[in-house]
This record gives sequence, C-alpha cells and structure tokens, in this order.
Amino acid sequence: MEVRMKKQAVCFILVITLLTCGMPAFAAAGYSDVPSGHWAEGYINRATQLSIVNGVGNGRFGLGTNVTRAQFAAMLTRLFAWKTVTPAVPSFSDNRNKDAWYYSAVETAAANGAVAKGITAFRPEADITREEMAVMLVCALGYETLAESVAGYGVPFTDVTENVGYITIASSFGIINGTTPTTFAPRGSATREQAAAMIIRLYERRSAKVDWLH
Repeated sequence: MEVRMKKQAVCFILVITLLTCGMPAFAAAGYSDVPSGHWAEGYINRATQLSIVNGVGNGRFGLGTNVTRAQFAAMLTRLFAWKTVTPAVPSFSDNRNKDAWYYSAVETAAANGAVAKGITAFRPEADITREEMAVMLVCALGYETLAESVAGYGVPFTDVTENVGYITIASSFGIINGTTPTTFAPRGSATREQAAAMIIRLYERRSAKVDWLH
C-alpha cells in the first residue's frame, strides 16, 4: 500500500513537472511583444488574468496597435460582467449583422448605458479615440448627467474643447491620464495598452469601493 502511494506521488510530480516545463514562456512572464518593465505591463497582465483583454495570437498582445470601438465595447462588457444582449432589432444603423462577433457586445454596452444618448451609428470597426473612450467609461458608470452638469467647471487639459465633463470626471477619478501634464490628445487613437490601463484603473477603483463623488 505504501509503495503504491509513493508511486502515485512520483507520477503526480512528474505530470506537474512536464506540464510546467511544457508551458510557453508567455504564460508566466507575459506576452512576447510586451517588454519587461514596460509602463503598461502590469495593466496588460492584470487585464488578461481577469479575461477582460485577450491577446492577438501567437503569444502576442498587439502592443501599440489601435483599439476599435467594438473591441472597447467588448472590454467594458467583460469588465462589468453584463448579461449578453442580442436584440432582434439592432440599435444602430451600422451594427445590423447579427453574425458579426461584435454585434452582441455593442448591443450589450448600449443596453447598459455605455453609449451616449442620441447616437444612431456606432462605427464598430473604427478606431476609438481617447476622448470617445473616456465618454464610454463615464457613461458605463452611469455619470452621463453628472458629466453634463460639470462641463462648465473647466478641464485640466488645454486641448479639450468637447465632452469636457466626461474627460474631467474620468481624470478626477484617476481613470485616464494626459499625454502631458496639460494635454490629453482627445482625437488621438487609443492603443490596446492604453485601453487595458484605463480598464484596470476603473476595475481597481470599483473593487476598492472608492467614493466616486468625493
């Protein structure tokens, strides 16, 4: 009996060893295209662990590539764990293909208030701008009305002239950062690492139960 148990233990150790040795390097150390020490490394790894962001294949994250509006809608849907919505009648004029991978993601984000009111075309395959990302984040939090009311109080960035309230709120909550201390580059396309960073900052603040309206 004792000999059999020892054999079983040895077999178990061998299996674990083989599995561990057989794992690709990026499974433990991160993606092959994310250098160690990169400013977004921690955000990317955390977003991946939480299944909010996926890689682009072959152990790569797609560092430096832009995020589409549909991809960001999918990230928000995963972050908030919203129940998937697949309506028979589409909400947007350019999101009518129910076979598209993003159809339900876009509809789910819209159903949960992550899309500003009055938008009739979502532009799912267009690159999302930093400004649009801030707007969707604030809308997803349910602060669209608040954003409109604080728009007249000023914004910390000199290059922001539209959606001022949204960017002000996202900045004050610590979800977004400027490209410099005084500029935000609102029209600039958002990269995958920037999206991961914003998503994780939001996740951490929600998890910490921060008083958002301090």
